[in-house]
Order: sequence, then structure tokens, then C-alpha cells
Amino acid sequence: MTKSTLSTLGSILFMVASFIIIFLIWNSSSKVQSVEQYSTAESYTPVDISSLKTQAVKIISGYQNNASIPIPVPVAKMGKTNPFTDPE
Repeated sequence: MTKSTLSTLGSILFMVASFIIIFLIWNSSSKVQSVEQYSTAESYTPVDISSLKTQAVKIISGYQNNASIPIPVPVAKMGKTNPFTDPE
């Protein structure tokens, strides 16, 4: 056999093996999804975030402005209300 014939046969065998492996993985995964039922309401509990604001204030209060640049505290929502309705 010539080199081109061997490379053609090798590439065809590789493609067939790849298709068989992909089919086996696809076939086994479709069976698992149809059998198992999931319910997320029972397994997850809501997280209490009420203490996060006090923790954030405590962490940020330790930082200093060493650049001597006046950094105003934002009092209103920054940015545009809707950038898609009024582009620049």
C-alpha cells in the first residue's frame, strides 16, 4: 500500500471511531436526562444578605485617598437611564 492510501484509510477509521464515540456519549446522556428529575426548590435555601451592607461599610472605611484627588460620594444613580434610547 502506498502512503496516501494508508493515510486515507487511517483518516476514515478515525472519523468512524469519532462518530461512534460521539453517538455513544449522546445516547447515554439522553437516557440519563429522561430518567432523573430535578427539584431545586428543596435543595437550596435563601441566603441572608442583610449584614452585607454593614460589612461593606466596615471594609471600605479602612481605605484612604492617598492621591489627593477629590472623590465625591455618589448620591444618585450614575450613568444614563437607558443608553439604547439616547446614543451619543
